[in-house]
Amino acid sequence: MLVAVIRATMRMAVCLAVVTTSGLSVTTTAPAAAIPGPIGPDGEALRVPVSGSVPGWVAHAVRLGSTNPSDLRRIRIALAPRDPGTAERLAHQVSTPGTRDYRRFVTSDQWRELFGPDAQTIKRVRGWLQDSGLNVENAAPGTSTVAATGTVADLEHLFGVRLDRYRLGTTTLVAADTDPEVPGGLRSAITAVLDLDDTQRLAEPAVATPATAERWPSPSTPHASKATSGATQCATSWSAANNSAVPQRYRSSRQSNRLCGYTPSQVRGIYDLAPSATGAGQRVGLIGAHTDQQAPADADRWATASGLQALAPGQYQTASTSNHRPSDCAVAAWALTQVQAIEAIRTIAPAADITWYGSSDCTDVDEALERAVTADQASVLSLGWTAPESWYSATLRNHIDQLLIRAAAQGQTVVAATGNNGDNSHITGHPEPTYPASSPWITGVGATTVAADPTGRPMFTAGWESAATTEHRGRWSRTDSNTSFVGGASGGESQVYKQPDYQADLIAAGHRSTPDIAMLGDPTTGMRLGAGMPSGYRSFAAGGTALAATLFAGAVADALQLCSETDQTSVPTRAGLLNPTLYQLYRDATVHSGPIFDVQPTAAGIWTPEVSTTSVGKPSQQHHGSYLIEVDGRPQSLRSAPGWDPVTGLGTLTAGSLPTLVSEPHLNLLHWPHRVGPFLLPDGQNWLTWLYRVLAIAATSPDVRPTGHNHGARPLAARPPQHATFHE
Repeated sequence: MLVAVIRATMRMAVCLAVVTTSGLSVTTTAPAAAIPGPIGPDGEALRVPVSGSVPGWVAHAVRLGSTNPSDLRRIRIALAPRDPGTAERLAHQVSTPGTRDYRRFVTSDQWRELFGPDAQTIKRVRGWLQDSGLNVENAAPGTSTVAATGTVADLEHLFGVRLDRYRLGTTTLVAADTDPEVPGGLRSAITAVLDLDDTQRLAEPAVATPATAERWPSPSTPHASKATSGATQCATSWSAANNSAVPQRYRSSRQSNRLCGYTPSQVRGIYDLAPSATGAGQRVGLIGAHTDQQAPADADRWATASGLQALAPGQYQTASTSNHRPSDCAVAAWALTQVQAIEAIRTIAPAADITWYGSSDCTDVDEALERAVTADQASVLSLGWTAPESWYSATLRNHIDQLLIRAAAQGQTVVAATGNNGDNSHITGHPEPTYPASSPWITGVGATTVAADPTGRPMFTAGWESAATTEHRGRWSRTDSNTSFVGGASGGESQVYKQPDYQADLIAAGHRSTPDIAMLGDPTTGMRLGAGMPSGYRSFAAGGTALAATLFAGAVADALQLCSETDQTSVPTRAGLLNPTLYQLYRDATVHSGPIFDVQPTAAGIWTPEVSTTSVGKPSQQHHGSYLIEVDGRPQSLRSAPGWDPVTGLGTLTAGSLPTLVSEPHLNLLHWPHRVGPFLLPDGQNWLTWLYRVLAIAATSPDVRPTGHNHGARPLAARPPQHATFHE
């Protein structure tokens, strides 16, 4: 039984800790232990390939030649968890409603004792790297990687590969076209050789701005808030400005100028958040590359202009590495992602604590994720970066998946942007989703286009798939195929992950499909940000699925806060992997009256003076003129639809639905809050009254046991292992 295995493993871990404590104090230059393994005919230890290490993008790139052999390169060796099968089953059981182990999480220390690589394995790997002439770094406690730096020549000799330069679009990258080799005696302990290639440089921040913020009029421009017959400025709410000098393809309530960006009060109005929803007591971790030291000051200036309080002392923290190499990546885009994420959390969960986990650069963003999971301080983690799924190697995906499995077991909810490139066909040549959102161990967040009135009340919500049309002889018509797609949430069916249990019978596909949920993300109806620009501080609209993911992360923090304040003894302080719960809530609810609102296409248009397009390996290109964007216009293969769809997933959150995110789905004995009106419940109940009743049932049901983050080392309930269908 699973619990017996775990208890036995924990006892062994404690004994090993006592036995090896003195051994851990030896210097890093001590001789490495012998590496047992198969021996070749020449007496040398055989080297075994780490299969699946070549990234998919190499097959589509142009080889430019060899890499300078004297160049320095930092690599990391990812170590396998002990008993990975049990680790996965544990994460599956604590995440699945109806199991006795549901939300009975372990701590980071418990995970390390149960499944972390043992000290002897780490010592052997470090010794092998040191003996090979590499400069080995001291690893932080609890991590599953060993980092080292060496010359290209040293790395090529050590791993038996040739590191070449490639061109993908306009981007120059380094990679090997064969799998690296490691000593046979270490192969079972090594799952990946990370950063031997530049794949993670292709992971772009999923932030989107509808125009160059330097040129687009500020919301403070005279008359910007008034509906005028020939207005060309941005609208402060839907149709507050509508350019009547261009053809009116849609009726007045369905055509608007591009918005200036919704204010915090309007965004909260869209989701009908009560003042009590603040995220207090929760910590949200934001994962990205680099650290913009100006971001908190920009966020404070934005907060003051938005009528919010500045960050409280200690509310915002950074947990970043110091060896930044800013020339390697698009620093400005990552900086915008950081400030947008901070301001989005301040909007949805203004009292939540925030930690920015920034990697040294964009070549090792997964390292920032590992730092956040190992620290285990944040109850919710938001990933705002993405790349086509096929570009990742199988070993890199597996390494990140292991981090996500650990996060699920620890009760950390991890959400990820699905990307802003629609079906990615203009990037890869065929439709495919993005990673890491396509991992079954993460909640992929798509994006919506929201038309809201001045108070934030939605007039309609559609999927974000924007098709550009241009005026010709008094009519709007689609532009050419290269510019008709001007942004949209990514999604679709994975080609590498089987369909997880929680999606079975809801999606007609044999593989994992994304997204799972959606939030505001269309930059033409996005959120108003404040950030530093070359000309100084500016206020402008921004969006993207990075915004949507962060807004959803804030909503989870609100849900945990509201439930925790209701009854400390019978509600979770963490929620873990949300997907099984989300899909069960969807099954339990009736159409349009559940906690998730089904998003469907709406005939509407947004006028804008410019649009941007992207293609593989190239920066966004701006096109200026007069455009009408067809909302959810299916410019590629994706569009919202009844039920689950590849743009918005199950849909978007309804008014008053936050508590259901962390409640027990099988306790749905009351009707869910209806969509119409602020937190309107059957019989006119206040939504908090409804929440109390649900929690009261949870507390008294004999089949429901107290849940919560297991800092008290509560043992897992005995139950036969339940096998997941998550992996390839």
